[in-house]
Amino acid sequence: MSVEEVVVIGAGIVGACVARELSKYENLNIKLIEKEIDVSCGTTKANTGIIHAGYDDDPMQYPVRAALCSKGNALWHNMVEELGLHVNWCGSIVGATNEDEITVLETLLKRGITNNVPNLKLLIGEEARRLEPKLKNLKAALYAPTEGTILPFEAAIAIVENAKSNGVLPVLETEVVNIEQKNGGGFLIKTSLGDFKADWVINAAGLYGDEVSKMAGILRTNNGVSIEIHPRRGEYWIFPSEYGSPVRHIVFPTPTGATKGILLTPDPEGSLLAGPNSEELSSIDKEDKATTRIGLNEVYKYITEKWGPILPPKNKCIKNFAGLRAEPQHGDFIVEGYERCTGFINAIGIRSPGLTSAPMIAKEVLNLMAKQGFRGKVKEKWNPHREPIPRTLFLPYEQRGRLVSADSRYAHLVCWCEGVSEGEIVEAIKRGARTIQGIGFRTRAGLGRCQGMSCQSKIVEILSRELGIPPEKVLLKSKGSEVLTCGIKDLVGVFNEPN
Repeated sequence: MSVEEVVVIGAGIVGACVARELSKYENLNIKLIEKEIDVSCGTTKANTGIIHAGYDDDPMQYPVRAALCSKGNALWHNMVEELGLHVNWCGSIVGATNEDEITVLETLLKRGITNNVPNLKLLIGEEARRLEPKLKNLKAALYAPTEGTILPFEAAIAIVENAKSNGVLPVLETEVVNIEQKNGGGFLIKTSLGDFKADWVINAAGLYGDEVSKMAGILRTNNGVSIEIHPRRGEYWIFPSEYGSPVRHIVFPTPTGATKGILLTPDPEGSLLAGPNSEELSSIDKEDKATTRIGLNEVYKYITEKWGPILPPKNKCIKNFAGLRAEPQHGDFIVEGYERCTGFINAIGIRSPGLTSAPMIAKEVLNLMAKQGFRGKVKEKWNPHREPIPRTLFLPYEQRGRLVSADSRYAHLVCWCEGVSEGEIVEAIKRGARTIQGIGFRTRAGLGRCQGMSCQSKIVEILSRELGIPPEKVLLKSKGSEVLTCGIKDLVGVFNEPN
């Protein structure tokens, strides 16, 4: 059986899941191409991290989203165990504060049943308030026990690690600039690193998915909708675990429009996320991740007016950030192949609940390949498991002792806020971290209360040593984000120059 070449474009959560799913087949040679220096650097790294239950999406209006979400939720319950991910299966509520909102909850309940969401319950009055006693004026709640939160960047990194162990080749810092269809079938993918031949091209390029689709000559969906993706910005507050979360569950307001509203989300590490708001940006603003005073105040004000003064004071926030969602023109996922371009498959326009749906999107990509003639031979020894980097301070005493005995660097604490050792940072570099952000995403070093004020200099030193580069070449997150301009000694001559 001949081996077929696959190029997956984009190493966010969707591209990662597609690569992992396809790695199950021994007659596929898979390259995962990403223009950034690391995986999970686009829309994946900055979202709420919710594994949604699947009651939100109207199957008449958004059939693809509705079909994939609840199935994706079920897959994540297995994947978090296989990949060693941190997860908080806390469940969620959609809260209602008046009779009109209770009517909306009844509609969501019926929709959830249609979408095969298990164990949904509509709780009225005291039943609802027992779930979230601190929420002011809570009169009813739609309770979804299957929802949870993960760290989306950790998930994408783990999935790529697992895919790599199963034969996938990540190709980073490589931007696709054109796609040519070859006479007789197949493609020539032109990139900043050179050309790649492919029998299959899977476009999972996030915010730039429309531009990649146009390179292949696909301007419209199979239903005739123009393929245009614009960014929708959402801004967040993060409050640290030391203040305790005022809510036990993910808390949604009753939806009133195109978004799920401004949420309260207890993340797997005990921190509290408040947000996002929703701001439509133009299609040329696909890198505009700036936070705004207006937007952040909107989030804080909404929460406190809706649910009461339950947030910590603003000055207790450890970080504000903004994420961009890839909004397709018609609001639904674009997951389809094309008769006019056999072998090219779009998996784009993946807005919320894209994180939840990603494992099912990967399976749908495989189905589309099968419809176009792919016949896969399953590997006998495909490995679904990935060992996480050990978190030294959280290990049992005897296990920690064995780890330190094998490598004393696990006894050297670097990040005091999150309890991260030098050994963990070195292991993260071995696994692909090339930036301070990459270290943080893999170990949590620098993501705690002081946001790297105490440990960043040591992380720079370790990155410099392990990568064999000068400290002034160490990057925060991407090209051009050097954290040092020069060494202190290099400034001596400047200050000693005569006037």
